[in-house]
Amino acid sequence: MSFHLSKESQTALLATTALASTTAAALNLSLSLILTPRLLELPTPLMLRAWQRAHARTEAPLPLSTLACGASYALLAHRTGSRALAAAAALCLSVLPWTRLLMRRRLDAEIARLADEANAARATQEVSAAQEASAKWLVDQWGVYNLGRGVPVLVAGAIGVFSLVL
Repeated sequence: MSFHLSKESQTALLATTALASTTAAALNLSLSLILTPRLLELPTPLMLRAWQRAHARTEAPLPLSTLACGASYALLAHRTGSRALAAAAALCLSVLPWTRLLMRRRLDAEIARLADEANAARATQEVSAAQEASAKWLVDQWGVYNLGRGVPVLVAGAIGVFSLVL
């Protein structure tokens, strides 16, 4: 089934998608550039609890909004034949394998395990130096890997904005 998008509707959809993708990228990048350094300053058990709360609040909305933007860019690329919008769609959709394969599989489960251990150790008020170093390294790595989700979406948003003005 095919439906028609007027030129005005395409422009409105592109503007909305460009705004949504740049906003999602900014929120995602703020986790790496603002939140992660502040978390690393905290004592380990508190750092892990704060990371878990932040992660729980952002793990669904940010990737889903990015995937929705990717679908919108793909629709617009199909309708207009724009290679730039096809590239923006691919950049947005690249977040899914990055998140699934690298972040969730390697880091999220390990940080959650360390948080459980830290909560258990909270009763004794002791966290070993090895646990502390491991936890800080993992949260720092998560912040670095999270940049890999934000930068492509930011580039996709820039492509969307440039497609609007050109």
